[in-house]
Amino acid sequence: EEGIDASGVKRDFVSAVANELFDPNKLLFKYSDVDNLIFQPSVHSGIQEDHLAFFKFAGRPCGLAMYWEIPVSVHMTRSMYKLMVGDPLTLADLEAVDIQLYNSLKYIMECDDVTDVFVGTTFTTTREFFGGSEQVDLVPGGKNIMLTNENKTIFVNASAIDRMYMSVKNQVDSFVAGLHEVIPLDYIRFFTAPELELIMCGISEVDVDDWQRHTNYRLIDRGDTVV
Repeated sequence: EEGIDASGVKRDFVSAVANELFDPNKLLFKYSDVDNLIFQPSVHSGIQEDHLAFFKFAGRPCGLAMYWEIPVSVHMTRSMYKLMVGDPLTLADLEAVDIQLYNSLKYIMECDDVTDVFVGTTFTTTREFFGGSEQVDLVPGGKNIMLTNENKTIFVNASAIDRMYMSVKNQVDSFVAGLHEVIPLDYIRFFTAPELELIMCGISEVDVDDWQRHTNYRLIDRGDTVV
C-alpha cells in the first residue's frame, strides 16, 4: 500500500528495521556492560547464518536515519561510533564494552611493577566462542613477548583494541560498510563520536523546561487548561 509520507512512513520503516536487527535475541548485537540501552556487536553472532550480511544490512537503516534526519533508538557503544568515523580507540572506550577487562587493564597501567603481579603474562589473549576458545597473539609473535613495565602501555592498548575491534572485526567492518553505502565516510569523518550519536539517535532525554521556553502558541495561551 502506498503511503503519504510526512516523515511518518520513513520513521516507521527505519525504526522497525533497526529495532528488529538490534534485538539481542537475533544474536547479532548484545547489550553493553553499562546497561541494557546501549548495543555492541556480539562475538557469538557467527551462530546466525549469514550474520555478516545482516550486519551490513543493519548499517543501512542507521545511515538512512541520518540521511532522512530521523532519530532511531538504538544507541551503541562509543567505540562503535568512533569506528564509523575512523577515530582511534582508547582504553576509556573499553569500559562500556567489557568493564572487567577495562578494570584489569587500568590496574596494569597503575601498577608500579607488573612483573611482580602478572608473572608469566604474554602478549596473548583468549577469545571465547560457542563450543570453545582460542588463544591469539595481540601483536606478531605475542606468545613469545613477556609483559614488562617498559611495554605495558603497548600491551594495554593492544588488549583494548582487540576486545573492541579485532575480536569482532568482520562484524564491525560489515556494519560500517553498510552505513557508508548510504552516508560516505567523507560526509561524517569530521564528527566526534558523541556528535554522531546525537545525529543518529537524537536526544534521549527531553528537557521539558527548555521545550516550554521555546514553544510558540497559536490560537491558544500557555496558561490554558489544555496546555
